[in-house]
Amino acid sequence: MAKRNIPFRGNWIKEKQAEDGNFNFFINWKANHDNDLQKHLTNASPRAKYLSPTTQNELIVCCEAEIQQNIKSRMLNASFFSVMADETTDESKLSQLSICVRWSARIDSLTWLMRNYGSVMEALDTIIEESSSQSASDGRSYREAILAFEFISAVVCAQFLLGYLKPLTIALQAKDCDLVYAHSEAQTLVSVLQDLRGNVDERFHALYLRSCNIASEFEVQPTRPRATGRQRHRANAPAGSIEDHYKVNMFIPFLDHVIQHLTERFPPDLVGPLYGFYLIPAFIDKLTEDIIQTVEDTFQDELPSPDEFTQEIEKWIELCSKDNIKPISTLIETLAIALKQYYPNVNTILELLIALPVGTCSCERSFSSLRRLKTWTRSTMSEARLCGLGMLYIHRDDHVSEISPLEVLRRWDRTGNRKIELAFKDDDDDN
Repeated sequence: MAKRNIPFRGNWIKEKQAEDGNFNFFINWKANHDNDLQKHLTNASPRAKYLSPTTQNELIVCCEAEIQQNIKSRMLNASFFSVMADETTDESKLSQLSICVRWSARIDSLTWLMRNYGSVMEALDTIIEESSSQSASDGRSYREAILAFEFISAVVCAQFLLGYLKPLTIALQAKDCDLVYAHSEAQTLVSVLQDLRGNVDERFHALYLRSCNIASEFEVQPTRPRATGRQRHRANAPAGSIEDHYKVNMFIPFLDHVIQHLTERFPPDLVGPLYGFYLIPAFIDKLTEDIIQTVEDTFQDELPSPDEFTQEIEKWIELCSKDNIKPISTLIETLAIALKQYYPNVNTILELLIALPVGTCSCERSFSSLRRLKTWTRSTMSEARLCGLGMLYIHRDDHVSEISPLEVLRRWDRTGNRKIELAFKDDDDDN
């Protein structure tokens, strides 16, 4: 049930003095086909049936502990591993930390909005006229927000700058992404944006005119927010005109933000490790003598047999030239053919690259799972229960979630206060 994200609990029925939940329903259904379970439910004391929410939580936590133990074992057996962490807010407005980078430009939605501004306004007008109560109120609020010149200017600026990023973001999410080329493209992109920063007056003027044209279609006058002597919640740098205000307080800060993050995510010294991706058979033709030397220098301290690196690479290139090997394009598949006894240096480099976090995709996926787990109908779920259900659901298709029911019960019974301890005596004696 936890792996399928099926809620355990349900509504309390006063007449039956029982909970109408999925967990109890499944147990009762199972009892129809299991005489021992049926006998237990019929004859056991209400305090010893082990069906309460407290027992559910204890078992969920035990399952979580088993999965954590499996993850820990895999980490200890791995040559290298990395840790990623990110944070988000759940349905209860509580901050949740995910320890495990997808990043994507939202340019498509902005481009669509700019192309269909009129259609969006017509839809909102229809909602306002034909709906009542909350829907009409929301429609008026959205209409007012969308028709604000500040919003129009923000959409135009964001769509323009994110347009530079779109090809790179799409490439980075591709299964066969050439990360070395992507790194080079990011460096080129930084150079282009820095040139844009040096010619910001002319480029922004064109964007400002575009904002004014969109605004004029809906009879919106270009305005800027009211300026105060002390502004805490938004940018308020001095500016002589409306155009200068949005250039100084919106466009330039956003442009600087993009340049800074591209520089941090794709630093020049990262190119050395990324050259290791050219050991993948699909990219092996891109290996040159200079690149091979850079790879050797970069991973020198980690190589198990650095003196034989050159000879090993020659053998590896010959292996990768075979027709049945050449199509391989992922690190995992490449590692499977780089047997450690024959290619120890290549194997080590591939293991390091697999552990290298090139994105926060894992964290983002866990956030998506969190949104499906903790909905508004389950917003009061305790942290322990949420973490346990999250581990079971997120790792449902992973080998680490293959836990033994017997081991879960043993962990649950370790306090020594469970009557179920008797169930393990024969098994313990056999061992």
